[in-house]
Amino acid sequence: MRYPRICRILARVAILTAAFLAGVPFFSCRPKEQRTEAVGGDLFTNSSICHLRLEISKDNLNQLRGYFWRKGAPSSDRPEVLCTVREGRTVYTNVAVHLKGAAGSFRPVDDKPALTLKFDKGGVDQRFHGLKKISLNNSVQDPTFLSEKLCRELFLKAGVPVPRADYATVELNGRKLGLFVLVEGWNKQFLKRYFTNVEGNLYDPTQGYDVDKKLEVVGGGQPEGQSELRAIVAACEDKDPTNRLARLEKLVDMDRFVSLLALDCLTWDWDGYAMNKNNYRVFHDLDARRVVFMPHGMDQMFWKPDGPVLTGRSGMVSRALLATHDGRQRVLDRIVQMRATIFTPEVLIGRFDEGVARVYPTAAKEEGFFMRGQYNQVVAQQRQRIAQRFQSVDQQLAGLKNLLQLGINESAPLTNWHAQTLSGSAALTREAQPEALHIRLTQPGAARWVTTVWLEEGAYTITGRIKTRGVTANPAQPRRGAGLRVWSNRKQTDGHHWGWFPYHESRDFLRRGEIAATNCLNTRLITDGDWTEVNYEIELRHPIADLEVYCELYGQTGEAWFDPKSLRITRRTDICP
Repeated sequence: MRYPRICRILARVAILTAAFLAGVPFFSCRPKEQRTEAVGGDLFTNSSICHLRLEISKDNLNQLRGYFWRKGAPSSDRPEVLCTVREGRTVYTNVAVHLKGAAGSFRPVDDKPALTLKFDKGGVDQRFHGLKKISLNNSVQDPTFLSEKLCRELFLKAGVPVPRADYATVELNGRKLGLFVLVEGWNKQFLKRYFTNVEGNLYDPTQGYDVDKKLEVVGGGQPEGQSELRAIVAACEDKDPTNRLARLEKLVDMDRFVSLLALDCLTWDWDGYAMNKNNYRVFHDLDARRVVFMPHGMDQMFWKPDGPVLTGRSGMVSRALLATHDGRQRVLDRIVQMRATIFTPEVLIGRFDEGVARVYPTAAKEEGFFMRGQYNQVVAQQRQRIAQRFQSVDQQLAGLKNLLQLGINESAPLTNWHAQTLSGSAALTREAQPEALHIRLTQPGAARWVTTVWLEEGAYTITGRIKTRGVTANPAQPRRGAGLRVWSNRKQTDGHHWGWFPYHESRDFLRRGEIAATNCLNTRLITDGDWTEVNYEIELRHPIADLEVYCELYGQTGEAWFDPKSLRITRRTDICP
């Protein structure tokens, strides 16, 4: 069997950390990325929060009132009207404005609307702090107002292009709207900071659309041509893992994509490309002849602090990458590197606390009584989630040192069993002659022997010999008798698939983490008899996971013996549907 390269990776981390602290980047960066960020730089580095006053005529305001977000509708459906923007004594005229946001963040214009402003429309050549386009995000899904700025800084440090963020207070026709996250716009001006040739297509995927759909083109010289996306889809569908990865390397800026995926996992970006096919942009870099994936909305990060350290089977490209051994290892390498350098408590929590000190006075003033009373509470909750994420990531990376990497039809023994009594009363002992893991129920209930195994995606069979005596059980109990079972404490959905949409999380805590057997031969033993071999077949539809294997007994009375020498796991396939 093969064992992971985690130990060697960790050995290199000290070198990488020293290089990082010395100013030597360990992520490959393009010379373009090192250009000055003078355009708009004062807006994103100034400690002051700007105040914008928008003036929209009655007729134009009525046009905006008539728009409501619809899933699947193109951005061209959003009415765009002209307005005047005042910042102190500076006046911007003929500024184009439209409502932005989707399922979670869209608000009507008479509420607290998210807005996009284009300063170079209406026949005028004007800039806002040097920028042609900005967005004002209402942050209704992040009451701390900190996530967008904090996480965008992380992606930029990792060499992944993403618009910068800061803050502004806004009023509309004299009505105070409150505090907003001010974000640099997606346009050629933004792209020029990272790419020499910006004539390639820039795609704005509709919510839930992957690259196998016809994506909306919001910039570029070939609005109807999407051949580069079709080529990526064809590569993802290649059944041969080696060929698939080689083809993707030629079509996707894989270095940036790996960094994006690694940070999506570390920050638990459940609403991003990898986990939800959402909140991303795609740009075709014509010079490099590769497609670049970039993150978009990052206002709901760190929701599941104990989420898996490596995930992302929702997005087609991330699934195709993670379904290969080399792809998984490459992302895992990057996660370890980032954890040692840019994704550290000192950096992230330090920046978080700085953000709180800067934002709180304005939030308390602009957002009213609720924010004055609740802001400290929501900030404390988010800070705790970030700290918990660090703890979980470190625990999982330590556990991954024991990753069991089996070849097809290769098997390994299951060892390191420990006893657990779930309910009632039971005696759990290790017998020597013959060697066995023994469970005897002294009161009605359940008990088990447990071991943890780290596995890669694939189909596996767990086998073991079991003997029972005097077992009685309630016929209504689905787990009655003695048998094998597999469980993951990180899985939050029913069935075989792993999903991360928080509002779809199963509330059935007795079932959702179960990796159910796929074979009809999985039986629970009750009848007295000699040793019987039991096969428990599973499909792990997740890149890497820590699974608990149970040798358990549920019942009113009785005993069960499990032969430890027979308890083994065998890998049948390396990819699951």
